[in-house]
Amino acid sequence: MAIPKFDVVIPPKCKRSLDQITSAQDLEEALDLVEALEEDPFPPYSRQLAEADNLWCFDFGDREHRVVYQVSAKQRRVIIKAIGPRSDVYQRHGLYRKSAGLRQRRKA
Repeated sequence: MAIPKFDVVIPPKCKRSLDQITSAQDLEEALDLVEALEEDPFPPYSRQLAEADNLWCFDFGDREHRVVYQVSAKQRRVIIKAIGPRSDVYQRHGLYRKSAGLRQRRKA
């Protein structure tokens, strides 16, 4: 029996952020990694940001850009919250980042 996929939702503001990525290689990498969230929303290259909000992130494009997303396991949905340069992705999208640092997902 196949495990149902997660529905990945990319809001319009995040689609606009994707349009601002100038490198075709970085854009392709971002789209591939976002699409992979359908199969596994907790890949080994992701980190948990805020446990209470179930926010996760991963970097792409030689770690120049970041995708921040929220997972609802119950609804089997992944919502992309922000895509942008690592330097200001949290401020531009109004997201909170714990000052204590990011928690990495435990290895299985």
